[in-house]
Amino acid sequence: MKLAVNYSRELHLLLDSGQVKFDVYKCPDWQDMIETASKTKPVYVHFPLCAGDGSLRETDWTMIDQIRQATQTPFINLHLCAPKDLNPGDHPRVQQTICNAIDDVQMLVNRYGKDSVVIENMPVLSFGTDYLIPMAHTSVINQVVTETGCQFLFDIAHARLTTMNLGWDWLTYILNLPLDRLREFHITGIGPQPSDGILVDNLELDNSDWKNLSWCFDRIRSGEWSEPALVSFEYGGIGEIFRWRTETRVLLEQVPRLYALIHPG
Repeated sequence: MKLAVNYSRELHLLLDSGQVKFDVYKCPDWQDMIETASKTKPVYVHFPLCAGDGSLRETDWTMIDQIRQATQTPFINLHLCAPKDLNPGDHPRVQQTICNAIDDVQMLVNRYGKDSVVIENMPVLSFGTDYLIPMAHTSVINQVVTETGCQFLFDIAHARLTTMNLGWDWLTYILNLPLDRLREFHITGIGPQPSDGILVDNLELDNSDWKNLSWCFDRIRSGEWSEPALVSFEYGGIGEIFRWRTETRVLLEQVPRLYALIHPG
């Protein structure tokens, strides 16, 4: 397992001063950020690709391939999505959306191989994301993985947000995900957004998060779950969206603790 952390200027400074240790930077597909980050650490790229919403037809695959080759990014990631006008009660269209998502994932499996494609569980928020509810069901996630042979990217904060907002049982939800196909694991805390109070992710980890992580790593080390190649701490970043959730204090406290969890002894 390798520990990845979202690239931020704050993290860069801590790395330069020798105050934190991790394995790779996690970056979006921004060329300038990739070039800057790559000067001090290996980089892997998390692409903004979605399955099920029709957006893949607009993808510049030449650019994707060039970035992946330049950074040696091991996986092509897909977010399990749906059209934003999808009504969860429209069962024929929901079924068509699931079929479309499977077709999208299969297209990438055919292009890159089933071991190189990972699908990520998306969060259902308390407002504005009802269209994602059908794709959040573990039965659908398992169907996509089973029919295409792809791998799974488990975002624990997304799972928490989904189960909290839909009133689903957290443990039952987790245990029904395809964690025998786990290849990438995303970690953050959750909390209210300052502007509107909606619960979001990409925050620091609290005591309950650490307890959940300890439980998850027990499952990984026992062999009950597959061992992921990448464990990504998605805290911090660049731009206005991360301005209120990129604190040096948090990085200094939590990156070393995560490194010790992933690389014990």
